[in-house]
Order: sequence, then C-alpha cells, then structure tokens
Amino acid sequence: MANILAQYVATQNEMLLQVAGNELPMESVVEYQELNYRVDVLNTCKALTITAPVTTDAQKLGYHYQLTDKILGTLTTEHKFGPSVDEEGKKKREASLSALERVIQDGRRRFQSLNITSNEQYKKLVISFIGSVLNVWIQYRNTYVNI
Repeated sequence: MANILAQYVATQNEMLLQVAGNELPMESVVEYQELNYRVDVLNTCKALTITAPVTTDAQKLGYHYQLTDKILGTLTTEHKFGPSVDEEGKKKREASLSALERVIQDGRRRFQSLNITSNEQYKKLVISFIGSVLNVWIQYRNTYVNI
C-alpha cells in the first residue's frame, strides 16, 4: 500500500498545482476529490498499522481492533460518489462491494476467535488484514472513479 499511497500523493500534488493555477480541467475535479479521499483513507490505515500494539494485553489489542474494525467497516457505506454508470457498471460496483464486505467479514470472524500468544502476533495479523481490505477497497473505488 505504501507504493500506491506514494503514487496517489504525487498525483495529488500535481493536481493541487493545477488547482492553484486555476488550470485543473473541470472534468478532473471528481478525480481530484476521489484522490483526496483515497489519500485520507490510506493515511488513516497507515496510522493504524504503525500504532498496532506489540503486546498480548487484551485490553490494548481490543481497543485497537475496535478502532480498526469501525474504520474499515465504514469503507463499505461511505462515499458512493462517481459518474453515472450503465447496468454493467452498476453490477461491477455491486460485485466489488460484495467482495469488500466478504473480506471484512472474514477478518472479523478471524479476530473474534483470535488467541494472541506472542507480542508480535496481533500486529502482523492486523497489518495483513488491513492490506487485504485495502486491496479490495481500491478495486471497489475504481468502479466509481478509476485512478
């Protein structure tokens, strides 16, 4: 995800220069807004991976996981914004959303019955989970605005 985030930030900076110079084409405003949204989500998820506790303390792990779960869960309900699409486009959006929801639900099931036995275990698992969700989320977002 770090490479995608870096690419998005570079594109965002280029577009920001166009905005500042009043040179951003009107048809690119939706892409610019989508790019801002994706950068925010990826930065938030990056913070979640960096701050993932390295411990077996259930209270610390539980708080971090609840926060992670809520943030990732909102990805299925928010920001359904993009150009109108035909029936095939709608089906692609629905299929991508369904795939995203499945990945999140699978992760939730794994974390519900998780027994942490080593300090590093949770951090590795949550980073993998976030990465899996983000891969599918980007595919889903591309059905709205393909960047």
